Amino acid sequence: MTNKITKIDLNICVIKPFANLVRPKVVLVVPVLSDRRIAIGLKKDYLPPGLARFLGGGVREDEDFVNAAQREMQEEINILVPIESFKEIAEFMVSATDENGVKYSNTTKVFSFNVEADNKLVAGDDVSGSQFITTSKLKEIAKTYLNLPKTLWYIGEEGEFGWADYAKVYGPVHEIVANTLDTIK
Repeated sequence: MTNKITKIDLNICVIKPFANLVRPKVVLVVPVLSDRRIAIGLKKDYLPPGLARFLGGGVREDEDFVNAAQREMQEEINILVPIESFKEIAEFMVSATDENGVKYSNTTKVFSFNVEADNKLVAGDDVSGSQFITTSKLKEIAKTYLNLPKTLWYIGEEGEFGWADYAKVYGPVHEIVANTLDTIK
């Protein structure tokens, strides 16, 4: 049986672009336990309090999405996942325009894979830790993203951007992926 992939177009306006918005391809990965809890990444001194994010990042020019998913799992949680273990569950076509009229577009694909309950996820280079949560908790995180104030800004290694703009992508992404995961047996 083939896997149904949720496909969504997101069209947004932002004040300033954030790192993943300027990348043409982004991969997000959702490790899933047998009890249906999922792993999300924690990023100290980056995300606003109470937020977490999917694991993943930019796709390099010399790799496809699934190879990027494999690399990101090695980098972020020190697990070598066989390529055939990844299942694509969602695809987002993101189009954005900033305050100066500059347009950005990217394709963000989301993959899941099953992980053993006793597998310890060790934080790698881009996350400070990870935790397992339910899809209900993931939906709460999505709502938190969508309620971030426009006055909350990130200024640091990854540039300068408004968290409310970041949330225009990642609020819906987290919510839609949670809903998609609820339908997968």
